[in-house]
Amino acid sequence: MHDLAPAHKSKAVKAFIVKKNTCVLDWSGNSADLKPIGNAWQVMKTKLENSLPSSIRNLTKEPKKT
Repeated sequence: MHDLAPAHKSKAVKAFIVKKNTCVLDWSGNSADLKPIGNAWQVMKTKLENSLPSSIRNLTKEPKKT
């Protein structure tokens, strides 16, 4: 599997793949499923922006459930 990294598109790598008669799968380097931490950071950022904490105490306080 190759993403769009320049190292995967080099002439040497392409020649090696042809020489070894290897099948290569294209792979997205930006798939959200592959990088779940990105989703977690976005959720945290959104929650912080919505709560607008003004102090450490407010930041660590559990939000009220509605």
